[in-house]
This record gives sequence, C-alpha cells and structure tokens, in this order.
Amino acid sequence: MSLLTRLLKRPQAVCQPLLSTFLTRPCPICQRATRQVFCLDCDRQLEPAQPALPASPVSDPTSGPTSGPTSGLPVIAVGAYTGALKRAILALKYGNRPDVAAPLGWRLGQHWQAQSLSSGSLPLVVPIPLHTSRLRERGYNQAALIAESFCRATGLPLLATGLLRTQATTAQYQLGPQARQQNLQGVFQVGPAWTAQQRNRPVLLIDDIYTTGTTAHAATFAINQAGLQVCGIGVVARANLDRAAASRPQA
Repeated sequence: MSLLTRLLKRPQAVCQPLLSTFLTRPCPICQRATRQVFCLDCDRQLEPAQPALPASPVSDPTSGPTSGPTSGLPVIAVGAYTGALKRAILALKYGNRPDVAAPLGWRLGQHWQAQSLSSGSLPLVVPIPLHTSRLRERGYNQAALIAESFCRATGLPLLATGLLRTQATTAQYQLGPQARQQNLQGVFQVGPAWTAQQRNRPVLLIDDIYTTGTTAHAATFAINQAGLQVCGIGVVARANLDRAAASRPQA
C-alpha cells in the first residue's frame, strides 16, 4: 500500500496537525481561544505558587498510618486539587479534552525527576485502569494518557495494561470513606502482559488525582497479591494537600 493510499484512508492523520497549526480552540480552563492546549495566562497558573512539596509518605485509608499496602509509599503531585489545576483535570475527565493529559503528564514527569526519586531500580509505570464500560463511555483513560506523557518526559517504561479493572463501580466522588473502600474491593487484578524481567521491577502507579487513597490502596493490594511491589504513586493533583503538608514532620 502506497503512502498516499494510507494517508487517504486516515485523513485525520493529515488534517489534525494542519488544524492544530492554523486553528484555535478554547482553553480548557478559561475558554479563551488558543493554539496551544492552555492559553499563556492559564499555563502560568498551573505552576505552583510555591515550590511543590517533596514526595510524602501516605497512610493506608483502612489500616491507619503504620500498616497496609500503601503505608509509607511516597505520593508525588504537581499541586493541590484546586484552582486552574482542578479545572484542567475536570476538562480532561468530563469535558472530552484528552489533549489536556499531555502537558499535565509532562509536568508530573518533570516534578518526579526534580525530586530525584529514581534511586535504585528504575520503576515500571502502570496507570490506574478504567473498566471497559467507562472506557467506552469516555473514549479514553485519562490516567493512561497522563502516564504516556509522563514516560515521554522521564524515559521510564510504560506497561499500559499492567493492571486491569474487572468490575464496573460507582464513581468514587459520590461516596463516603467507608463506601469508597467497599466500592473498590477486589476490582483490580494484574494484567497478563508481565514478563519475567518486568516482574522484578518496582511499580510506579499513575493517576489523575489522589483524594483519600482508597484507589491507590486497592490497586497496590492487587499488585502485592501478584508478588509485585509498588514503590510510589504519581498524580497530577492531590486533594487536601495543605492538610498533608501540615501532618508532615518538621525538619
């Protein structure tokens, strides 16, 4: 098949770069026209007003701060789930703006590198999965898109199907703490794509937002049950970041 024939069969591959060059679309944060994903003003707002917090250990949402699969794992976030960063994530998840994932994942990757969290064996990046029904509804997994951009920024390997979601569940934001835990019991399992070499590497989980830690707990539990080890959690935004900072011991 000739190159021209392949391009004619996929006109979007030709048209999309041209449209991106000459046409504008609304900034997902302020709705002003821009040729980039974010307008310049909103792009500046996405930078933390203060230096981001160092990666801090998280406590297990069900077992307290000293036990459970996520106890002591570092969680790294670009910033707090508020303001421009919150609006960007909402546009990504509910506004049909998958393009938002690339700059957010890139920022997360730069933050991860700046924190020098790559000591020891380099981790394998695994995104938190969506159930197939939610994936069909949304058209993409926002965590997977963030992870792809994160890996482009860091050079870390990505295992997109390293974790599977086997059950459709109620959206977590609609539930209280106890219901969140019950909602995610047994919903994750390790995918079949792991090689023997990959199983010897630590796992870095990637998601869009860290709220109570329930999702990270359930995913980490499934990975641990398969004989693998999670070394940390990377997210674009962390809810209650001020509270997390206040709980950290002072130097």
